[in-house]
Amino acid sequence: MRKGICMSKKKEREPQWYMSSTKIPVLNYNEYYMKKMEWVLYAIAFFVLGAIIGYIFYGGIGINIHGEPTRITYIINTSVMVVFGGISFKILMPMRRKQLKTNRKRKIRKQFVDMLESLSISIAAGQNVPNAMQTVKDDLLIQYTEKDYIVQEVSVFLREMENGIQIEELFLDFGNRSGIEDISNFGKVFEVAYRRGGNLKEIIKNCYEILSEKIEIEMEIQTKVASSANQMNIMILMPIFLIAMLKSSGEGFAENFVSVSGIISTTVSIFVFIVAYFVGRKVLDIKA
Repeated sequence: MRKGICMSKKKEREPQWYMSSTKIPVLNYNEYYMKKMEWVLYAIAFFVLGAIIGYIFYGGIGINIHGEPTRITYIINTSVMVVFGGISFKILMPMRRKQLKTNRKRKIRKQFVDMLESLSISIAAGQNVPNAMQTVKDDLLIQYTEKDYIVQEVSVFLREMENGIQIEELFLDFGNRSGIEDISNFGKVFEVAYRRGGNLKEIIKNCYEILSEKIEIEMEIQTKVASSANQMNIMILMPIFLIAMLKSSGEGFAENFVSVSGIISTTVSIFVFIVAYFVGRKVLDIKA
């Protein structure tokens, strides 16, 4: 179910789907593929955002001595908007894809904990694991729909088990596809316990309690960090609005920004803002 190592210099993206041992398509959570319309909307939004920012910072270069735009001004304005729009797309699209992938992983991990809770209760009630998985699906459908990730995964589990695939192999594969350390570790522990006759009731219960507590702590941290993240975004946007206001308040201010010293100062400022933004994101980033 894993492809070979790519020898080219450019790293290839992993496929969106893998085929299980019984030829059932299973989702690869390590990659996020946008739908066509989703990609188009983000592409337009990021390009327009970059074009506007480029125009705010560098629009108006090439005006004549009377402060009037010339043909060169229009050419430079168009070029600046296209270049900044392209740069914005190149930078923000991968960032957004990564953000969507992270959000999906957080969602599936939370759903996985709910699955463990149901599995723990079913096994404690005396059911064996295969029968318990059917009960788990029924329980999950009370809280989720057929389209939710964890319900789809449990459905795959049931179909695979009908075809003779061992449950421990399914948990291991799910852990690998999810790219989530907690799920991967559970799969390894479950494999050892299931094959050697360990106390599954206590193991699953302990895993559920540990993961629940871990997620609760992370959610508390994210809540506290959210205000700092909002403040950072506001601080990054303030210079853009400030320059837009100054350039629109009078020709004198606008001419200062399109002078040689103004262009140099603007370029340095943009570089500082970009560095500050990525440093801030790194500091506030909480791994799932």
